[in-house]
Amino acid sequence: MHILFVLEHYYPYIGGAEKLFKDLAESMTKQGFEVTVLTTRHNHTIPKHEILNKVNIVRLPFKNRFLFTFFSLPYLIKHIRKADIVHTTSYNAAFPAFFAAKYCRKPVYITFHEVWDRLWFTLPFYSLISKTAFYLFEKMILLLPFDKYIAVSNYTKSCLLEVGIKKSKIVMIYNGMDYDRIEHYRSSLIRQKQLFTYYGRLGASKGIELLLEAIFELKKETSLFKCQLIIPQYPHAVYVAVMDLISTYKINDQLDIYHELKVDALYQTIQKGSFVVIPSYSEGFCFVAAECAALNIPVVSSGRGALKETVSGKYIELEHLDADQLKISLKKGLLGQWQEREPTQFLMRDMIDSYVQLYQ
Repeated sequence: MHILFVLEHYYPYIGGAEKLFKDLAESMTKQGFEVTVLTTRHNHTIPKHEILNKVNIVRLPFKNRFLFTFFSLPYLIKHIRKADIVHTTSYNAAFPAFFAAKYCRKPVYITFHEVWDRLWFTLPFYSLISKTAFYLFEKMILLLPFDKYIAVSNYTKSCLLEVGIKKSKIVMIYNGMDYDRIEHYRSSLIRQKQLFTYYGRLGASKGIELLLEAIFELKKETSLFKCQLIIPQYPHAVYVAVMDLISTYKINDQLDIYHELKVDALYQTIQKGSFVVIPSYSEGFCFVAAECAALNIPVVSSGRGALKETVSGKYIELEHLDADQLKISLKKGLLGQWQEREPTQFLMRDMIDSYVQLYQ
C-alpha cells in the first residue's frame, strides 16, 4: 500500500506536527508501506528530493506555505495517481490535498492538531485582518468532506464534534513517543535551581509574549534567575517581534537564547534547568509536555487544551492565563512548590498500530 502525505512542512522544519509526521512516515515504511511526502521547500539549502529512512521526500518549489496552498495542485495530482491513500493535515496543505485526491478518486484523511475557532481573535502578532482570514480559512477546511478526521487528543476530538464533524468520521489517535530514545537522554546531572527553559516552535498560540512580560515583571522582584529560550528564527515576522519585545523589556541579561539545536544538544540544554514552561493559549497534544514527563522535568503549564491530558509528573498549572499569573507560577517553580500526578506515557507502538488499522 502506498501512503502519500501532503504536508505544508516536514523535517528539518521544527514543530510538533513535523515530529509526528516524521515518526509516522518512517514507522509506516517499517510496516511495509510505501511512503511519499510532498511538502514545501522552506529553505533553499535543503534538497528538492531525497530518500530519508526509506521515506521518499519531494519538496515542491514553494518556500511560502500559502503559495503551496494555491499553486501545488498540478504537482499533487501527478503523485496522487500512484497512491492508495492521501493523508494531509491542517491547515495550508488541506485544500490542495483534498481537491487533488477527489480529482484522482482517492480516499483522503486529515489530521487536525487543533481547532482554534474564536481563539484566532485572541492571539498576538497578527492583525485583525489576518486573524479574520485565518478564522475563515479554518471554517472552510472544516466544511470539506474528508473521509476521516484524525484527532491527536480527546480535547481535539471534542473540538471537532463541537464544530459539527460527525462522530463516525473522527478517529482519536494520540501522538506516540519513542521512550527508548528519550531514556537514552535522561541525565542524572544536578539541575540549576534558578534556571528554567522555554523550547519549541515560534507560533502565535505559544504564549511566548506572556512569558517575556512575566520575566520582565519577575525581574523587578529578583534578578537571581535565568531562562533558556530555545527557539527557531522562523517565522521571521514572529521572531523579529519576539526579539523586539526582549529589547523593549530590557531582559537580555535574564535570557540565554539558542537556535535550532541538534537533538543531543537540545536535551542536554533543557536538563540544565529545573523546569520547563509551557504558556500556550491552546495545545492539541504538546510533545514538549510529553517529553518533559519522560525526562522527569517539572512543567509550569497554562493547562489549556490538551495540556490537561499530556502534562504529568511534577507540574504547576496556571489558574488563568496572563503574565501576572505566569509570574506567580514561575516563582512557585523556582521555589519547587510542585503538584504531582502519575506520569502518563504515549507509546509509539500504540500510535503505529492505530494508524496501520486505519489505513488498512
